[in-house]
Amino acid sequence: MKKLLLIFSLFALSSSYAVASEPEQSLCFETTLFDFGTVVRENSTHTCRFLFENRGSEPVVVLGVQTSCSCLKAECSRRPIRQGETGEVLVRLEAAKVDEGIFHRVIKVQTNRGLYLLTVKGQSVSK
Repeated sequence: MKKLLLIFSLFALSSSYAVASEPEQSLCFETTLFDFGTVVRENSTHTCRFLFENRGSEPVVVLGVQTSCSCLKAECSRRPIRQGETGEVLVRLEAAKVDEGIFHRVIKVQTNRGLYLLTVKGQSVSK
């Protein structure tokens, strides 16, 4: 019984520590999913923008943007985004690099205040 109580106490302590130590999620995105719909693969490039606002109390700096596929290029300003300011992540899809069919791709936005995941999806078809 003492072992069970000790294990429960350690679990409760570690759970509360993990929640307290997580960074504040400061950026509020208008949406984290964009649907390109049906895209033709041959020689086409499509773009979308993910708009966000810093609703936290500290400035946010984008440290890096990484895509899950070479068919995507993403960019974002690396200037500090102060409380109440807005910004955007610009994403370009090179449809010729996407296999035919339904696709889902992820964009990771790493900031000094945490990691944000954005998703694009659609269906790629040949002419």
